[in-house]
Amino acid sequence: MLNKNNEKGFTLIELLVVVGIIGILTALVTVNLQGARERARDAQRKGDLDQVQKDLELYKNDQNPQTYPSRIDYQTVIVSGGYMKEFPIDPTHRQVEEWPDYWYYADLAVDPLEYFLIACLENAADPDADKNKPGGSNNSSVCTNGYSYTLTEP
Repeated sequence: MLNKNNEKGFTLIELLVVVGIIGILTALVTVNLQGARERARDAQRKGDLDQVQKDLELYKNDQNPQTYPSRIDYQTVIVSGGYMKEFPIDPTHRQVEEWPDYWYYADLAVDPLEYFLIACLENAADPDADKNKPGGSNNSSVCTNGYSYTLTEP
C-alpha cells in the first residue's frame, strides 16, 4: 500500500542547513576577496612609486648640477617636464589633494642627491612593508596604520 503523505521533497530543517552552509561559504569568500583587493591596491601603489622613482632619476640626469626637485613642486616638475603624462593617484582616492594620507616625498636638505618616497600600504602581511623588514623603519608619522613601502635614491 502506498501512503499518500509520503511526498518527495526537502524538509524545513534540510533547507535551513543548506542555507546556513551557503551563508558561511559566502562570508568566507567575501573576506578573501577583500584581502585580494587590498593586495591589488598595494601592488598598484608600489608600481606607481617605482615609476615616480624612475621619473625622478630622469629629471635628476637632465639637471646641471644634478639634483632632485623640491618636496613642494616635485609633482608639477615631473609632469610639466614631460617625464610623466600625469601623476598617479592612489587607488582609493580620486583627487590629488587627498594624497598626503598615502604618499610622501622628501628631499633631504643635507644632500641634494638624496630623497625618499613613501606609500602607505593596507595589507599588513605585505612582504615589502617596511614594518616587516628587519631593521626597517616604521613610518608611523606618515602612515597612520604603520605599514609603508619606502624607496630611496638608487
